[in-house]
Amino acid sequence: MINNDTVNLLKECNSGIQMGVSSIDEVLPRVESQKLETILNDYKNKHTQLGNETNELIKELGEET
Repeated sequence: MINNDTVNLLKECNSGIQMGVSSIDEVLPRVESQKLETILNDYKNKHTQLGNETNELIKELGEET
């Protein structure tokens, strides 16, 4: 059986991931360096994938995000 603390931790991690993606979205339109834009897009994609994975784990545990 999964501990409630585990579910809460997953939810907090998911919130942090969403904030990270949102922050990257805010910065991207102002980035002038192509190299930095590429790096930010790469990290945004990684965070989005991680967010999807944590959402799935939360759903599997019968909780909602």
